Amino acid sequence: MPSVYCEFHSDVLHCTTTRKQVIAMSTSPYSIRLDEDLRKTLEREAAIEDRPPAQLAVRAIRMMLESKAAKRAAIDAAVEKADQGKFITADEMNAWIDSWDTENELSAPVASGQSNSQ
Repeated sequence: MPSVYCEFHSDVLHCTTTRKQVIAMSTSPYSIRLDEDLRKTLEREAAIEDRPPAQLAVRAIRMMLESKAAKRAAIDAAVEKADQGKFITADEMNAWIDSWDTENELSAPVASGQSNSQ
């Protein structure tokens, strides 16, 4: 479906037509309950973006789920490295952080695989 954007320049109306390819996706209805303030905020933002509130809600849900999946993947990768003996001990990390903004600021610790309990 083409979209048209028009604006006036020196009393002349200039219009641009663009076509977007729409990929039909199967969707299912899903009902959620929103408190009144959240609903109003969503509707206000949807009006600003000239989009249906449901479209913004779907985008927000998708972004949140993608973010959580990325966080889980990062945690899984870190656990895998730690299981291989590649990690920074809490003491090394705390010493580095404690040195920030001091005259003797330490370099960032490097994974050594050694722990104080080993």
